[in-house]
Amino acid sequence: MKKYKRLLLITFVCIGLLLTLSLYQYSQRMNEDVYIRLAEEYEIPEEEAAKDRGSAEEIVEKVEIPIDFAALQQENPDIY
Repeated sequence: MKKYKRLLLITFVCIGLLLTLSLYQYSQRMNEDVYIRLAEEYEIPEEEAAKDRGSAEEIVEKVEIPIDFAALQQENPDIY
């Protein structure tokens, strides 16, 4: 009787594991399909992307901050 219960328990555990793995694979496949559909829906044409990159580069300007490093090093020699 013990062997029968053990065999039944092992069978149920294996069935549960297989069911869990198959549900996980199914959910991953569904999520991938949703991601692909969203990526296709919101795909930006290359011309617009290049135009946006160009306008972003124009916005960024180099800001010069006048710092007197020689005076700072005299106050604190750890500054290099």
